[in-house]
Amino acid sequence: DYTKFTIGDEDANGARPVTMNTNGCPKSADYASAAVKYCLEFTIDENNAVYNTDGNLIYSGNTLIMYMGFSAEVSIKDGTTQIASGVFMNNNVVTSVKIPDSVTSVGVKAFNGSGNLKSLEIGGGLKDIAADAFSALKSLQTIKVSADNPYFKAENNILYSKDGKKLILCAARNGLTELDVAEGVTEIAEWAFAYHATLRTVKLPDTVKTLGAYSFYECRAAESFYGGKSLESIGDYAFS
Repeated sequence: DYTKFTIGDEDANGARPVTMNTNGCPKSADYASAAVKYCLEFTIDENNAVYNTDGNLIYSGNTLIMYMGFSAEVSIKDGTTQIASGVFMNNNVVTSVKIPDSVTSVGVKAFNGSGNLKSLEIGGGLKDIAADAFSALKSLQTIKVSADNPYFKAENNILYSKDGKKLILCAARNGLTELDVAEGVTEIAEWAFAYHATLRTVKLPDTVKTLGAYSFYECRAAESFYGGKSLESIGDYAFS
């Protein structure tokens, strides 16, 4: 039974040993992730110059690089500036995430397929959201964005660019059944409405020109869709 996972400080040769208090554990950090699912406790030596942890999240400097899955409610520590690619990808433990004001970027597929994520709070500093960062979130109910964020906003649990021209993500479990997309929106992002559970009718304004790939993927309740006169591009699998 793997119960403790420790990353030590550098030795005289510059190596950072990975040890666990059981037989048959990985001897190298290259294999550390293979044993994480058996782990009940995770610590990193406070003198380690590269990595640090709160026991649930692992950081390299100011970048969040790994989620251990010990707590379903995740509060990323203040001072973090980046969330690396794939940190929460296909994770079914995390249910809520709070991104502090210090975070400026979220990596590719950082939260892709987080099947039980219900609540997402975005701080005032987030500027860059990479491709598929918040895609395929089947259980998402609420999206909140700090009023101080100059790049993004949330209305009725829908994430938009601050200028309202790009609709980025609609919470799949926000309870909407009918939606008239606001005038002024020009783009519906990839995966924006994917897996929405209750949406039956959608009406796009004449300002919308682009529907991204997978934008209405697996919207099983959908009955009616109206595209405005300016719609000129429909991405792959937008209505699959």
